[in-house]
Amino acid sequence: MKKITNYVFGWLGMMLFVASCTGPSDISVERETVDLAFPIFKSETSISDLIDQGQDSSALVVFADNRMGLVYESDVDVEVPMPEMEDWGIDLQSPITEIPNLPLAGVQVEKAKFDAGALVFTFANNQYTENVKVVLRINQLSKNNTIFSKTINLDYNGSLPVNQSFSENLAEYGMDISTSPLKVEYQASLSDGTMANIDEAKMQMEDVNFAWLAGQWTKKTMPLDIPNQKIGFFEHYTNSGSVVFTNPKLKIIAENSVGVGSQLVFNTINVKTLTSGTVPLSGAFFDNNFSLTYPNMEQVGTALTSYTELTKENSNIVEVLNAQAKQIHFDADYVISPNGTDKGFIAKDSKVNLNMRVELPFEGKVNEFTVEKKFDVKFTNERVKAAYLKLQAINQIPLDARIQLYFVDNADVILDSLVASNGVLAIEAAQIDGLGNVTHTKEWQEEIKINAEKWERIKTAQSVRLVTSFTSALSAQVPVSIKANQLVQLNAGLKLVVLP
Repeated sequence: MKKITNYVFGWLGMMLFVASCTGPSDISVERETVDLAFPIFKSETSISDLIDQGQDSSALVVFADNRMGLVYESDVDVEVPMPEMEDWGIDLQSPITEIPNLPLAGVQVEKAKFDAGALVFTFANNQYTENVKVVLRINQLSKNNTIFSKTINLDYNGSLPVNQSFSENLAEYGMDISTSPLKVEYQASLSDGTMANIDEAKMQMEDVNFAWLAGQWTKKTMPLDIPNQKIGFFEHYTNSGSVVFTNPKLKIIAENSVGVGSQLVFNTINVKTLTSGTVPLSGAFFDNNFSLTYPNMEQVGTALTSYTELTKENSNIVEVLNAQAKQIHFDADYVISPNGTDKGFIAKDSKVNLNMRVELPFEGKVNEFTVEKKFDVKFTNERVKAAYLKLQAINQIPLDARIQLYFVDNADVILDSLVASNGVLAIEAAQIDGLGNVTHTKEWQEEIKINAEKWERIKTAQSVRLVTSFTSALSAQVPVSIKANQLVQLNAGLKLVVLP
């Protein structure tokens, strides 16, 4: 999809203005010259010719099938925090100690991978006046497919007690307690192999961070801070006339790397309009929450896409947006484990990226919709007696355009205007069928006389106000579709009659 800067429809009027102002400002006429006739301008122009790399979130777009429309979009990242585990410890009161679950809120852990932290063991010998060897093992903890196992020597040095501590970096260790609880096992023995009793044994976990956690999650609701989505079209242009979009959509696209069931819950979506105040969107769309597709354990680090949309079939979006919408406000929540028992994982970088996308395809009706632009000019020729501006056009676009040019001074006072002999400069729309598709082009030409009196009034003009009013073909009775490959071919010529 390509983007075009936001001068919607104004390009047509701009072309006509260029034809009407380029000649007189750049031409030098010899004293002996009586008439000069020359072409000013010849072009083939479509809306897609104005495509650039503009980054405005409100933009004219060209879809793959050459349909055109407006898109207003924004992105929101929903960061999903990992449960935090405080430092904790346990006395190993027997050679086999079971730990039912890690002290983490919101999840019954089944598997985990550690990103950082330390596993600290302390053993004490208060009774044996000889060396004691402790073999430590945790079957549920492994790294590089090797089960955690360590040997700690309590070497007797002539006095009791003998204390020995050991710390293991937990980074890159995995833990699997899905089939059995975490068990810390140790065996103490003397130098002759006789079993020994350890007087004190402790285990601590410190500064633990997880790369990911998997298990059964409790329900958690997170209110979302979604920025208001602005829709600039109706505010950017004169409010006379009307534009009706017959197939608007609000698409919500989610890129989700959270590996447990989750939903977006849209409590309300309110639209601020120019004509009807604030209006809520309503309809069947709100009957169900938006459940997100999510990755499995083999897809940790992968984001999966899901989307939903408000359309004319499941909401009142046509009526609301055509009340000249200018801003959309979202009140929404993100819910993890909506059933309260969902199983899956959350990783340290898990998040949901939301793309909120308002699409206004140019499928609809335009009636007396007015656009006004202003351009600087400078007419320097003093010897013009009269001028004739001739315009010719072939129109493939299904919009009538009525044009009025006002010449104004530095104080924005109107000096004069440029009109056709019948009072109207108008390009007739291309012919359409009953579905709004173009079937035949329309040809148009106009010659405008600028007499000496009018030239005298406008030659001091500093700018021109171009007012263009657009109406769909068939007097806006049938919705039309505007496409990027539809062209306007425009030729312009100027003849000057000068004083001898």
